[in-house]
Amino acid sequence: MTERERAVESADPTAAQVKPDEQGHRPPMHRGRQDEEPLVIEMAWLVIEAATAIYRLRRILARL
Repeated sequence: MTERERAVESADPTAAQVKPDEQGHRPPMHRGRQDEEPLVIEMAWLVIEAATAIYRLRRILARL
């Protein structure tokens, strides 16, 4: 049960007020340096896999 549902069911009028942080309205998280490194590594693997696929595709097309 969410905080909002609990506030609606409660008989206490002060409980009906939900803090903005608990409503799911949070500012976007900024990516730090530690978060960016895995993204760069994943992108590098994607480039390597794409190059491998292109190489294999060229070999297949050369056989035709």
